Amino acid sequence: MTPDRYARVQEIFLQACELDKSNRHALLVQQCAGDDRLRKEVEVLLAHDDSQTLIRTNDDTVASFRSGTVVQPVKRSVSHKLQTLGLITKRLGPRGHLALGALTACLVLILVGFLASHSMQSFQKTLRAAALQEIRDAKIAGLEMWFEHEEEKIGSTG
Repeated sequence: MTPDRYARVQEIFLQACELDKSNRHALLVQQCAGDDRLRKEVEVLLAHDDSQTLIRTNDDTVASFRSGTVVQPVKRSVSHKLQTLGLITKRLGPRGHLALGALTACLVLILVGFLASHSMQSFQKTLRAAALQEIRDAKIAGLEMWFEHEEEKIGSTG
């Protein structure tokens, strides 16, 4: 759908929303002027239109904001989010799917690389700590042997 066509559908839809259902048909016939596809697009939108839906122009939004009306965002369910993701991926096409797959693969590789690096650093720290403890224990044993030897020398001369 081109931007001009979208603007036209939106214009007719907003006009039709302001009318009751009996007057909508006359408006559609007049505004669509024999363009059945345009009329059907607007009719599909009207069929899904709900009076609880918030559709406002910029002027209405600013006016209601100034009067203190706050509209809470609608929380989307997980299935709705997945459905939206499905629509986005459908629009990507084959090249988009390839690019999305490459991006996902890169992110997975980065994550695996980070985890491998982190585990290697942790392993190296453990090895260094064990080596330093062995060196410390060896030096302590050497000093104890030296003290014993010195004590024996002092005991034999005295």
